[in-house]
Amino acid sequence: MAPPARMKKLTTFQIESWARTVIERLVSGGHVEDARVELKANWPVEARDAARRIAGQANAARGEPILYLVGISEGEKKVVGALQGNLANWWPQVCKYFDSFAPRMHDHAFAYEPGKTVVALYFETDGAPFVVTTGIGGAVTHEVPWRHATGIRSATRADLFSLLTPVARLPDVEFLSADIRLRPEAIGTGVRGWEARVRLYVAPRTPEQVTIPYHRCKLLVRFSESSPCVEANQLFRIVGSPQGGNQTVVYEPRQIEVQATGQIDASYPLSMAPICRVSVRLGVVGAANAIIMDYTVPPIENTNSQERQWILEGTGGE
Repeated sequence: MAPPARMKKLTTFQIESWARTVIERLVSGGHVEDARVELKANWPVEARDAARRIAGQANAARGEPILYLVGISEGEKKVVGALQGNLANWWPQVCKYFDSFAPRMHDHAFAYEPGKTVVALYFETDGAPFVVTTGIGGAVTHEVPWRHATGIRSATRADLFSLLTPVARLPDVEFLSADIRLRPEAIGTGVRGWEARVRLYVAPRTPEQVTIPYHRCKLLVRFSESSPCVEANQLFRIVGSPQGGNQTVVYEPRQIEVQATGQIDASYPLSMAPICRVSVRLGVVGAANAIIMDYTVPPIENTNSQERQWILEGTGGE
């Protein structure tokens, strides 16, 4: 049986950009918060187990793509490298355990560090449900796996029913720029205020509107590798598209700007802030996953010794 008609997939540039964002967050001490992403230090040895895990993750993704990155140790939070040539033997062995067809896979290898290659495996999941053979014989010969938390189990009736329920698709999102400012201490308060502006180009992938409620959104900044992430706690809004009191709606491709403010302790030494990391999470009504972005923003010269500023411009490439 042939898989269903394919939907628009990410370009090679977009796949590598997604992979690099995940890696940068990990090696800087962060965690992988996207359920669509799986990290592997080495190629999985057992093909049947690999097929079951890929099928479970693809089924739970409910039509959204998933990303496997081989050559990354999540426990050690570093890139260890992978051999791209192993894919030619590994993937056909994995596919044998799928019933009818496996998720479409697109591979892209890139050097993250000199001598260390990461292999990104991008899977299209719109052919769900994906079924694998159990290999145990007897009456139960096939299974519909399902990812739950970080493990894989058999799908329940509720899981299968969710596959029949229409789900909103995440829009295509292109990063345009980020501007982070750390203000001087307000006299007598003991705190410094900060503000962040992140510009994005958002394009719905279907004729349906994209609704982003603010209570499902987060913006966090991290002013040095040794400091904790600080969540915006005073103001969060998105401008550039129609807004209600607590949400933004995108009907057609357009630029939007995520704006947020927060505070840090005034005792924080500015000299410890050579770079700034900004993380944005935007929830979408009806979608199974959220839009997650994470960027390292370099500093710029500022004549005000009590104020710091970081700016990053997008490449605009494909």
